[in-house]
Amino acid sequence: MTDTSEAQKLHREHQLQQIKLAATVGIAVASIGYLLTPAETQQPGKWFKQMLAILALGYLASKRTAQKYIRSARTIEIGQASAATLPIADPPINLSQTIRSYMWAPATLAAALNAGTDETQARKTVIAGLVGRSNKEILNAARETVTQSAAKANNRCRIITDSNPCAWCAMLASQGPVYRSTTTGRANLYHDYCGCLVAEYHGDPRNWKPTEQEQKYLDAYHEAHRATGSYDPKTLTNAMRSNPDNADLFHDAIAGSATKNTTGSAVGAALEKLIQEAIPGVTTFGFEDVGDVTLAQARIEALQELLPKYPDHGIVAVGFEDRPDKPGVVASVSPLANGGSRLSINPGSTFDQERAEHRFRSGYMRAEPGTDGTKFVITHEIAHALTNAQGRAVLEAQARQILIDAELAEIEAERMASGTSTDPATTAEIRAALADMTDKHLRARAFARGKVSRYSGVNGPTIRETIAEAFATVEMSPATASEVERAIHDLLK
Repeated sequence: MTDTSEAQKLHREHQLQQIKLAATVGIAVASIGYLLTPAETQQPGKWFKQMLAILALGYLASKRTAQKYIRSARTIEIGQASAATLPIADPPINLSQTIRSYMWAPATLAAALNAGTDETQARKTVIAGLVGRSNKEILNAARETVTQSAAKANNRCRIITDSNPCAWCAMLASQGPVYRSTTTGRANLYHDYCGCLVAEYHGDPRNWKPTEQEQKYLDAYHEAHRATGSYDPKTLTNAMRSNPDNADLFHDAIAGSATKNTTGSAVGAALEKLIQEAIPGVTTFGFEDVGDVTLAQARIEALQELLPKYPDHGIVAVGFEDRPDKPGVVASVSPLANGGSRLSINPGSTFDQERAEHRFRSGYMRAEPGTDGTKFVITHEIAHALTNAQGRAVLEAQARQILIDAELAEIEAERMASGTSTDPATTAEIRAALADMTDKHLRARAFARGKVSRYSGVNGPTIRETIAEAFATVEMSPATASEVERAIHDLLK
């Protein structure tokens, strides 16, 4: 059975939900790392109790999300009536296994400290391991739920890779619907920070037809077999990884582009994974220092949520870059060649919801109080990327013309209200005078008439900011937007 586009969309949505959940749990795990002490090797204490609570809640959320997904996927694949007859698994969390999986941490920390390792570095290394392990645990809850549900229905599963798989995961995915378990022998199929999930396959596995991407993995697999004569998974994976023709297929390809996570920050690794899924093939930078974890998470999740709405954004690089001279700047977009954009987030930014509310109420930014400040700012930056993709010079000229037309309409309305007659010659003179105005004066007049925000009209350095601010206002708070802002916004539709 071949996946329909509707089924593929559902698989992807489920995968993104689970990766986001795993990242959230990973960040929570990292945030309590300071509680970890070598003493917990003898007696589990506050750190372990909080760790266990976080994992248990994450496991339950992952399982419930997977169960909902299974119902929807089966309805799409075989119809609601048939789907209702099939059982859905409810695997319990294995507490004894979870305890064994995490009690290495205090012992590892103790050994590192006894060996003279700097405590900060030792703790950082252990926390990175804990976050990777928690990522695997949370996604395994989804994998087990789907795999066991399929087994109860006498079906098999296929592996769906994330958007940036390693050669091992691609090799597994190339085999199609052959899986009845999340393990092979004693070994788990999945690794830390792996974003792969499974999908139930209905029908005879011999009738499986790979997707376009899966076919690329399958071709690489067959080429590796021809080169090695082996069917050993590790031998084949190594051959797939080392083949220069596969440079862009796997993040760990020897000749591949370096989009693999190389950060030393556990929180950064989790957030970086979200961006890599939101923008397949994206170049990432600076995730080793994301600043305030809560703010960084909100900004990355806002970006991940908003980007699918604007598929032509052209953003090809995302990361964190400190701006100590501008603590109020949340993010900035730089134009690249061929209409692409580089988006950098300021880890030192102090902008939060409280500051956003102040700006909304003062008119510095135009939006209803209560509007999500982080999403407003990220939408503003996405508008810059859209402007770069569509051509800045043309859009800025069009936005300028909108401001001229709006000001001309106001002047003529004032003349009519005062009893001053208007004629084409006078209108032409006024339009010519407005055309001679600088962008700064036009934007200031628009602000004075309540057409744009203070930032758009006065504080923003160029008309490019007017475009981005108008776009954010219409997208995030349409009831607040003026006709001028709507007209500018429509330039980017």
